[in-house]
Amino acid sequence: MRAFGTPQGRRRASSATLLAAPAGGPGLRHIARAVNTRTTLTLMLAMFGAMLVGLLWSQAVPAYRAHVEASEQIVVDVVRNDLLVALLGLQVDRGRIAATGSGPWADGDSGEILDVPIRALERASGNLGELGHQDWRALANEIAGAADALRIGAEALSAAERSGYPRAIAAERAGVIDAIDRAEERLRDMRSILLSESNLADPDLVGLQLIGNSVLEANDAIQRNRALLLRLLDSGEPVRTKDLRAAEERTTAFRGSVDVLQGTINLFDGHAATEAAILFEFFQWTYAPAEARLLKSMATGTEVEASRRIWMDAVAEFDGLVDDLRRFVFERSQAHHARKESAALVRMDTKIALSAAVFALFSLSLLAIERLILRPIERITDRMHELVAGDLAPGPSERFTLADMRSMADALRVFRVDAVRRNRLTRERLSLHAKIADAHNELKADLRAAAKVQLAQMPEPGDVGAVRFSTYFAAANVLAGDTFDFLPLSGDRVGLFQIDVAGHGAAAGLVSVAAHIAARRALRKLGPGESLVRAVTALNANWSPDLTYFTMATIELDTQANRGRMVQAGHPHPVLLRGDGSISRLGGGGLPIGAVPDADFEEIDFPFGTGDRLLVFSDGIYESINAQGEIFTEERFIDLLAGNAHRSTENLIESIRTALETWCCTGSLSDDVSLVVAERT
Repeated sequence: MRAFGTPQGRRRASSATLLAAPAGGPGLRHIARAVNTRTTLTLMLAMFGAMLVGLLWSQAVPAYRAHVEASEQIVVDVVRNDLLVALLGLQVDRGRIAATGSGPWADGDSGEILDVPIRALERASGNLGELGHQDWRALANEIAGAADALRIGAEALSAAERSGYPRAIAAERAGVIDAIDRAEERLRDMRSILLSESNLADPDLVGLQLIGNSVLEANDAIQRNRALLLRLLDSGEPVRTKDLRAAEERTTAFRGSVDVLQGTINLFDGHAATEAAILFEFFQWTYAPAEARLLKSMATGTEVEASRRIWMDAVAEFDGLVDDLRRFVFERSQAHHARKESAALVRMDTKIALSAAVFALFSLSLLAIERLILRPIERITDRMHELVAGDLAPGPSERFTLADMRSMADALRVFRVDAVRRNRLTRERLSLHAKIADAHNELKADLRAAAKVQLAQMPEPGDVGAVRFSTYFAAANVLAGDTFDFLPLSGDRVGLFQIDVAGHGAAAGLVSVAAHIAARRALRKLGPGESLVRAVTALNANWSPDLTYFTMATIELDTQANRGRMVQAGHPHPVLLRGDGSISRLGGGGLPIGAVPDADFEEIDFPFGTGDRLLVFSDGIYESINAQGEIFTEERFIDLLAGNAHRSTENLIESIRTALETWCCTGSLSDDVSLVVAERT
């Protein structure tokens, strides 16, 4: 429009400029511009079309892949369920093999040995192999190999039993049990591999995974006790106390972890925790008492048959509850993945529909450009050719003028709409920024509220019996991975523990809450003279592998005997300040809780008389970093204690606080810091 100017200007161009221009002059340059306009627009539209195709492709392909991955997750979840069925079946069949020849496994017991796990593994291998991916096929082949190995073992055992040779039967039973143990270990690894392909951050899946692991552990304990007790009942030999104690300890170990499991599952999925509570409560209030009654009857030799019937009924009902809970986990997980697949399908369909709409809009845009821009330019070009040819008759210029005016009006409307759109986008952007700020403030408020809950777990300084406790606690973030507690125990004993969860922040803070609850429960159950090592070992064995590991120092102070004892699980060595001013380090290290399920721990005894002070602290107190990136170091901390050993506990803690604040001149800690001082009054 600038080339032609106003309508009056175009008329003057037609009557003067074009008539005065020689052939090949300015008039022909106007024609060249019109031709170049079409060429330029064609090239630009071709480039835009190519970019549009690329954009739509980049949108459609991820949507399609998300749908395929969601579909694969359904199959992977089915395979994981089949592996869980196989694991449960292996646990049952291990017991059946161990108890073979000792009477019926259960009322109405039927079915070939290893038939259930073999069929489950065959289903898992077939389903996983259909996915087509090379890694899946390799895993499917490994699962099929496990099924073949179990089938060979089952056939060999059946052949040995048909032969009737006791030695052959015993040898084949031992071989099959060994094969079951190897298969069970590998199947657990396979379930972990399959879980790694899922969304681990999804709370629904985390809660269900915890339930699945709990079902495996509970069923393993029950089936092992089942085989042991049936063999003892039907052997006709005197019952050994150590056999009964082994069964009792196995049940007690899982029973002690039930509350922790239930609380942990409830953190992720309240409904799933309610379903799991049915099995846990039956285990606690029905099965465990029935088993205890049977153990007592076997030990005393009275009412054995009646106790056996009650126990067998409880075992049968427990089997049904395990299968019900396994079905619930599978159905809930399948529904979750089905929802994700449906959502992915909706997104894919939406992308396809959007692509079709964009292509239609692009086609309409091409048509509009052709009719509203290119054709009018060509008509103007034709008119210019007529003028160059000497046709000076007035042309239908009004139509061109009206078209120009309409174009100008359209341009103004486009400018106005664009301005309105920019203004609306600006308001929306400001509104979005405000919402983001509000969400950030809400998140900070939630973290502060969670920090208050965490702090509420930790006791205030004060006296517990004849021990005075003083503390110093500072979190690197709003939530901390450090926690501690001290509480009175029966007699003249006082319990103390301190925990440092790996990492810091919200994740470590949540784990520290669960660890605090578990450690406090373990201390409360500790009777006079009972082993601290046993309590810490049980806590370590029952700690969920899905949760972060942590270091811990667990201490019992006996003020009547003026002694203390401690179990150190990877925690920094506590410092004992004797009343005479001497300083000693306690402990030998140990592994953190949750690092190795069967880790060994050592109990350390130490004197704790009047005037003695025990300092228990996390590694953040000597790993604080200054502005130059240097750590405070443990040696510097011990020197600080030695230089202030003669001072009161309050002044000693203040000296430590001042030293750390001076060292961390930036005003922020690089790790959580906690210190508990137990002073014998």
